[in-house]
Amino acid sequence: MEFAKTVYNHMEKLEITFIPKLIFKFIDYLCNIFIKLSRDRMKGLLTEIDCKESLSTLYTILSKCNILLAPFIPHLAEYYNYIMHVSIAQDNYESIHLQQIDINNILSFQLNDELLNGFYSVNELLESVRNLRQQSDKPMFYPISKIELYTDSNIISQFEDIICRELNAKQLIIKPIEYLEKNYKANKGLLGKQYKKDAHIYVQKIESGDITWDGCIPEYYTFTYNINSLQGNSSIGMTFNYINQNGIYKQSIVYIDTLSTIEFDIEAEHNNIRRQINEIRKTMGIKIFNKVEIIFEKNDYWDEINNESLYLLSNRLNATIKFQDKLEDYNIIKTFNNKILYVSINLIL
Repeated sequence: MEFAKTVYNHMEKLEITFIPKLIFKFIDYLCNIFIKLSRDRMKGLLTEIDCKESLSTLYTILSKCNILLAPFIPHLAEYYNYIMHVSIAQDNYESIHLQQIDINNILSFQLNDELLNGFYSVNELLESVRNLRQQSDKPMFYPISKIELYTDSNIISQFEDIICRELNAKQLIIKPIEYLEKNYKANKGLLGKQYKKDAHIYVQKIESGDITWDGCIPEYYTFTYNINSLQGNSSIGMTFNYINQNGIYKQSIVYIDTLSTIEFDIEAEHNNIRRQINEIRKTMGIKIFNKVEIIFEKNDYWDEINNESLYLLSNRLNATIKFQDKLEDYNIIKTFNNKILYVSINLIL
C-alpha cells in the first residue's frame, strides 16, 4: 500500500523518473523479505491454512502491483495478468488496462513504521547469522542449539518463531546489550583542551573503563561493545545494525552456538536427504504438497537409523517410506560421508 501511494504521488507530480527505482526496491523487498520469510508456509511445510493464506496474500500483492506497473511495461503487465488470471485463478479474463485500484483506500493507508523496521531488523539478523554459519562451516540444514542476541530492540522478539525456523535454531535468547562489556576510547583532543597537561590522567581513566569521575561527560569518550567477551570454543559472534522505533540505526551483537552433537548430526543428515529428495521431486514435476511413496534400497546406513527418526523424516517429506532389497529404477543421493543411497519416488494418486 505504501508503495502504491508513493508511485501515485510521483505520477501526480509527473515525476516519472523516480518510479523505476521504487519498483526495483519494492521487488527486492518482496523477494528478500516477504517471500524468503514465507517460503515454508508457501510450500505447505507448516499447515494447509498457512499455505493457502500466504499464497493468497502473495497473489493479491502481485495482482495489485501489476496494475501499478501497467503504464510502464504495458505488454509484460498484460502477460503477467494473463498468467495469473487464466492459469491460476481460472476466472473470466479482463485486461490489466481495464483494472483499477481503490485510490482512496491507498491514500488513507497508514504505514506501521515499527512493524516495517522490525522486518528490516530481522532481515539484518538473518544475514548476520548466515554469515556466522558460513564462517563456522555450519550449513543451514545443520541445526544449532541457540542464538544469543544482545540488543535494545523490543520488536525482534515478536519474530522469534520465524527467526528460529529460518535459521534452523532450537532457541533464541534475547538479552539487553548493556550486559556486554564496553571498550572506551577517549576524545583526546577535547580532553587536552579542557585539562591541558593533566589530560593524560583522564584519558587513562576513560580507557580503563572509569567514566564516573566528576566532570566526565559523554562528549569525552566513545565506546564499542566487546564482541570477544562472550566468544568461546563453541560460539562466535558479530555485530549488525537494527532500526529502532525512532528510525535510528543502532548496534546489536549476535552469537551462535556451534557445538556439534550426535543428535544434530542425524538431524542434519536427514535435512540433507530431504533437500535432495525434494530436488528430485521437483525435476519429476511432483509438487511439495503431493503425497508420495519413497522407497530406499536397504544398506548399512539405514540400519543405524531408529524408527523415531524415520517417522520424522516421513512427516517432513509428506511421504510413506519403505525399504526394498534391490531397486531396478532409482535416483542417487549422497550423505555427508559420501555414502551412496538409492531411492525411488512414486506419486500416490
